[in-house]
Amino acid sequence: MKKPAVKILAVAGAIALIVLFMVMPRQPRSSREQAAQAGPMTDAEKELMAAVQQVQSGESPMEGIMRIRSLVEADSTFEEAQLWLGAFSLQSGQLDKARQRFETVQRINPENPEPYWQLGIMDVENKEYRKAIPNLQRSVELDSSYVNGLFFVARAYDELGEADSALHYYEKYLPYAPDTVVSGRVKDFMNELK
Repeated sequence: MKKPAVKILAVAGAIALIVLFMVMPRQPRSSREQAAQAGPMTDAEKELMAAVQQVQSGESPMEGIMRIRSLVEADSTFEEAQLWLGAFSLQSGQLDKARQRFETVQRINPENPEPYWQLGIMDVENKEYRKAIPNLQRSVELDSSYVNGLFFVARAYDELGEADSALHYYEKYLPYAPDTVVSGRVKDFMNELK
């Protein structure tokens, strides 16, 4: 195979791997622990879940968004409602609004890994790698279930042309690679940098 074809395949493989990481399901440990310790749901939490279901079902999604907004108007520190508004803003392409919601959650609860993850991924997608790195690092520090952040930190350093830092984070991520295909691809990235 000729070198340009190999490079095209490598880029396509990298894109596929990045997409895989972004869509991998993850439930942060903190959410699982909170659900187990929190006990019965409050009325606001029940209303939030019903509104989220309404948005996701496609039946009057704007009405569902308005219900979530009213919850935030009643309690601006309602983290989960702020996160859902951020996620729905992201889905609809309202990146500035999404960023504001995630930054609000960071101020409400600096120990919640989700807004750091969301902001980091947004910055990676916008090729703002310097901004992405600290948020991704923080998400992993706060909750080990965000370990894919190590991969994205490595990719960000790779894109910035900082091979040593990229290698360091690929090596940190490698033990967590979910299968041999992913670990093989990460090793390929590392070999390209050496």
